[in-house]
Amino acid sequence: MFRRQHQLHGNQQRVSGKVRSRQTLPGPRAPHPKVLTVTLHPDGGMPLEAQVHVVHGDRHHWNDDLYYPDVGDVTGFIFDPGSGETWFDMSDPRNSMAAHIAAGDAWAHSPHNDEPTPVDTGPPWLVLDRCGSCGIPIDLKRAAMERQPQCMNCGQMLLAYPVVTRNLRRQALS
Repeated sequence: MFRRQHQLHGNQQRVSGKVRSRQTLPGPRAPHPKVLTVTLHPDGGMPLEAQVHVVHGDRHHWNDDLYYPDVGDVTGFIFDPGSGETWFDMSDPRNSMAAHIAAGDAWAHSPHNDEPTPVDTGPPWLVLDRCGSCGIPIDLKRAAMERQPQCMNCGQMLLAYPVVTRNLRRQALS
């Protein structure tokens, strides 16, 4: 699912950011290029504004597994302070369509999927496919449905993001 780990070079850093706006640019054919304005929150630094270009077919600005975020979503980015270039961090499960589909499937096949899920909490969770502490592969279907996902090998808590968000809830109710 997250096989394409981007190696950071130079001063590049992984940061969380909130999508503030998006603009669709004219183009010869769909999908049209887009520019997202995001507020980045680097560790130990002041928030800053950056732009992310989403250009279909450009290997530097497109990934077939990209889960396209809505305005207001918080997700992971890679930021190069030297050049100011920003792009999606595809090692972050919030950016992976496959991770969203796997978490949704796990929830749909769960025996408790008829119980109401609080907004912006899990399960279902998006979880990395390997433990950040010991590196062992994670059983994503099991981890997606735990109350608090943890590694079965080392017992460390896994980095997890809720799938049920306010936007998804609004779409389901409309």
